[in-house]
Amino acid sequence: MDCMTSDSQKMNIPYGTKDWVNRLARKEMPALAHSVQHLNGLTATAEASVAELVKVVLEDPNLTSRIIRISNSAHYNKTGLRTNTVSRAISMIGFDTIRSLCISSKVIDALLHDAPNDRLLSVVAESFHSAMQAKALVGQSKSAVKEEVFISALMYQIGEASFWCYGGDAVTIVDAKMRIPGANKDDVVEEVIGTKFKRLTFGLARAWRLGDTLLGALQNKPLTPGAGAVRLGHEISAAAVEGWDSPKVEVIVKKVAKYKKIDEEEALMELIDCADQTVALAREWGAGKAEKIEGLIPSSADFELENDEDESSGSQPLDVQGKSEGHVQEDHELQLNILRELSLMAGSKPDINLVFNMVLEGLHRGIGLDAAILALNTPGGKNVLGRYVIGDTGEGIGKRFNFPIKKNNIFGYLFEGTTPFWFNEKEPASTKALVSAEIKAAIGEGEFFIAPIVVRGRPIGLFYADNHSSRRPLSRDQFAAFNHFVQQVSLVLSAH
Repeated sequence: MDCMTSDSQKMNIPYGTKDWVNRLARKEMPALAHSVQHLNGLTATAEASVAELVKVVLEDPNLTSRIIRISNSAHYNKTGLRTNTVSRAISMIGFDTIRSLCISSKVIDALLHDAPNDRLLSVVAESFHSAMQAKALVGQSKSAVKEEVFISALMYQIGEASFWCYGGDAVTIVDAKMRIPGANKDDVVEEVIGTKFKRLTFGLARAWRLGDTLLGALQNKPLTPGAGAVRLGHEISAAAVEGWDSPKVEVIVKKVAKYKKIDEEEALMELIDCADQTVALAREWGAGKAEKIEGLIPSSADFELENDEDESSGSQPLDVQGKSEGHVQEDHELQLNILRELSLMAGSKPDINLVFNMVLEGLHRGIGLDAAILALNTPGGKNVLGRYVIGDTGEGIGKRFNFPIKKNNIFGYLFEGTTPFWFNEKEPASTKALVSAEIKAAIGEGEFFIAPIVVRGRPIGLFYADNHSSRRPLSRDQFAAFNHFVQQVSLVLSAH
């Protein structure tokens, strides 16, 4: 036995699952336990429960403002109709969702009070991310099921989070031991506190009556769909910390693709988009709480620009953002306004997805191009995949815009030269051959503009635009304006 273990005994640190569950559940977090149990007991079918949920929210001014703010966010409010009351928020986005937000808000507030240490922040960030990923995995289920999965995934590491928050002297000892080269986390924890974090979570889940979904996910037995989503959500968030192009993520992507019955490329993009939405939701939390974990959640920026933080506005990839009645007309004033806003963004930390969407709007509504697509390189740079689409396009073109980057196709040619390109019928046969039948099947026949997005000398994706819908010819002025927009976005992104 080393000196540090002896010190832990002298400090009278609890030892074993029972002692730690008693300390955390009954001494350190009784108010949180009561709140979680009370909220879990409310049901959407009882009129009294709705009134009680409103009362719970209104009792806490900070919770009230947060619930209204989050209810009005793009992630939850799909109608565009804003609300200023809790009652209206429940009506708009649902009882189960508001109850879930209340529980998660109270849990995060309880854990991130005062000055949380780095290990606690990492666990909370991972838990919040896993909750969003798990909920997305059961996206077709009923609201009550989705929210139960969300809360269960959020609480999947509550034992470890509670320890780093309320563990007292034991935190100092475990932290010091874990810093020793070659130290094994599970062994260190069990040596010092006499239990594992997972057992601690299981004990708290039973003491707080957190439900069968969480208990099932924590046990080594056949999983229900909900429990399976909780465990897979945790695996996703844990793997993402290693990087979206890491071997661990490759394994997880295969699992998710099989789970959702989709191809692996689509599965990866869905995982990354969910991570972006998680960051956006953390940002909406406000008041110095969840934004503490915002930069710890891996997102699209981590492989698009190799930054440490995401800059997501919560936009949905692969969606057609608007269809015009007749063809859109050129708007010089709008072009100038968007270019001016983009130039101002170069002086501050930009929201990446806001930049991309502003450029797409400039190409479509400003220049008057029928359709525009943003496509980004996949991790490893082997493929280019459509992420955002605007204007008059074929159904599902975003998903069809998925091609390998090879020397014998237009994308390899584009990235090798890194200059904008106007493809038309005047091109020599060798250039026309770069646009294969497969590419034509996705984008259609006819001329188009295409240009790489180059950030610090490295192409990370491209913008594509055409007038296929209206069959109008492209013009030199449009090509010059197209180039201007693409150059501006590359300057903005390269500045950070």
